[in-house]
Parts: sequence; C-alpha cells; structure tokens
Amino acid sequence: MQITSLPVVFFSGLLLLLFQSCKSDEQSQEYSLSGNIVGIDDGQVILKKLELTTNKTLDLDTAIIENGMFALQGTVEQPYPHSLVINDSLQVNFFLENSNIDIQINTLEGRMDVAGSVSDSLFQPYWSRLEELWSYADSLQLQGLLATTEEERRIIDSLIEEQSSVEMLFSLEFINQYPASYVSPFAAFYFVQTYEVSAEGLRELLDSFDPKLENSDYVQALEEIYALKAKLSPGQPAPEIILPDDKGVVHKLEDFRGKLVLLDFWASWCRPCREQNQYLKNLYEEQSGKDFVIISISLDENREDWLRALQKDEMNWPQLSSLKGWNTRAAIDYGVKAIPQNFLIDFEGNILGQNVIIPELKVMLDQLQ
Repeated sequence: MQITSLPVVFFSGLLLLLFQSCKSDEQSQEYSLSGNIVGIDDGQVILKKLELTTNKTLDLDTAIIENGMFALQGTVEQPYPHSLVINDSLQVNFFLENSNIDIQINTLEGRMDVAGSVSDSLFQPYWSRLEELWSYADSLQLQGLLATTEEERRIIDSLIEEQSSVEMLFSLEFINQYPASYVSPFAAFYFVQTYEVSAEGLRELLDSFDPKLENSDYVQALEEIYALKAKLSPGQPAPEIILPDDKGVVHKLEDFRGKLVLLDFWASWCRPCREQNQYLKNLYEEQSGKDFVIISISLDENREDWLRALQKDEMNWPQLSSLKGWNTRAAIDYGVKAIPQNFLIDFEGNILGQNVIIPELKVMLDQLQ
C-alpha cells in the first residue's frame, strides 16, 4: 500500500518475523518499541491513542528521530490500537501491547512491517483485507453514480449487496476464529457500527469472547451498545421524542398514542432514503383514515435541503427535525448509526419492530388494525 499523508492511514504489509519476541503480553509488564524509518532521517514521532469514551485522540509520548531511528517505552493496560504520527505529516496505525516491538517504516516504498506484537500480527492482515473490500465497494458506488439505465443500476445494486455480504461474513469469521484476541472486540465494535445487529446477536458475540477480554475498552463499549439495543427491543417502551416540524410546531411521540406509528429516520442526502420515500408515500395514502401514522425524522443539517426534499418527494405526513444531523437527540436515543432506519410502535407506545420492510409492514398493518 502506498503511504499517504494525514489524516488516517491503516498500513497493511508483510509482517516481519511475527513472533520474534519470546515474551508474551501476559509475561511482559511494559512495551519496548524501536523503529527505523527509511526516507526520514530526523524529526519527531508522537504516540497517539483514540479514546473511545470521548472520541478524542490523546498524545501519550514523544520520541526524537535520529538517523531514521526512534525508541519508546511504557506500559499499556491492554492491547489496543495506537498510532505513530511522524513529523505531523505521516500516520501509521498498529496494535500496541506490552512486548518488545520492532517497526520498520519505508516511506519510499510505502510499507510498514511490524514484529513482536501478537495482536498486530492479526490486526494488519484483517485490516488490509477490509481495505480491499472497501476499495471495491467504492468503485461500485462510483459505477452506480455513473449508471445511465435502471438495468445498470439494478445490476450494480446487486453487486453492492453481494460485496456487503462478503465483508460481513469475513468480519464474523475473523471474530469467531480469534475469540481470545483483543483484536476481535475491535473488529466486533466496527462490525456493529456498520451493520444492523440485534440485541440477541450482539449478546451472542459478547458471550463468545474469552473471559480475559472482559475489561477490554471495546468489550465495554459493546456492552453499552447492547444495553441500548436491549432497551429498543420489541415490547420495550419507545423513547419519547420532542421535535419541531417543518413549520416550527413542536410534536411529542406521546401525542400519537392510540395509533400505530412508523418512525422513519432519513436525510435529504441519503439516496436509499429518497427512494424509500416513494414507498412511504404510497403506504401513507393507502392507510389514510386508519389508526396509522408515519413520522419522519430528518438528520439533515441544512434547512433548505430538507424542505426542498420534502416538496420534491411529496411527504405530506409529519416531518420533524432539529437540523443537528447525527447529533439529533432522537437519533441518539434510538441508536441510529445508519439510515434509512425505522421503528414500528404499537398503540400503547411500545416498540413492535425495527427496520421493517415496507411490503411486510403492509401485512402487519392489516393484521394489527
């Protein structure tokens, strides 16, 4: 892989003598990191760590580069992804653990080789494979944008769906293959951020980890996500929503008690959302006069874009937004990380289901009303 400048690059590469260190992470109480950089003779290296709780990057240590070489020593509570920022222009990422680690960086060839970190020996090929899959997905997305016929778009959408399944299966297989590695909770965390995973599915993933990973930052983050998903499981009370509509009138979810409610999270810039709006429009018209209502919550930040989309898509049901994007309180309370996403709420205000497919929803509505 070619080296590029900041903000973030995850380097893949041939791992040099993966198990060079005789000490395991359980045996060593500190790390000793030595590095050599081909193409950079002097400057400084900053060791950084991304804090999951604050989503902020912390500077942990600094080393001077002399004749292309640098060294760092310290201790970490657990194997965890860190980064080295070199002269504020180059960032490389790896799994740091308490062991003797050697990092060889070749800026001329755009490669990084790591030896001595057992966790990193799993992380690098895992991330490299994901990068390959993401690159292919990006190329498909570009082809989709350039497609000129419905048939071309249909074929590309099918390929995108197939590629997504391959990526999902790869991540799950990795997690299941290495239940005792600290890389697996990391992989599971990003898997859950990318794909829709039920509370039961996430619990199954968490229970598959070796007990020694219990205090992993990523396991704890996943436990928090699980707690939220459990709160949003069928039968649980739907979190209250208080938002203004497109005319500035404030609405509460409880105002619609006694009706079946479909909460729809979307945005004007989301193509799948815009396509789904046409199905929602047909559903809204078919259910007119019945005890059913659609409430669309936009994650837009630009009011003009939002209003323009409402008019173009002829969305004549309640349209709510705080124009705070992903920081919309309702999106946070409902754990929305991707759109479109919906929740079906019953007459008493309890959750019936999530991400209900529209044709299936029609059948459900006929049965419930």
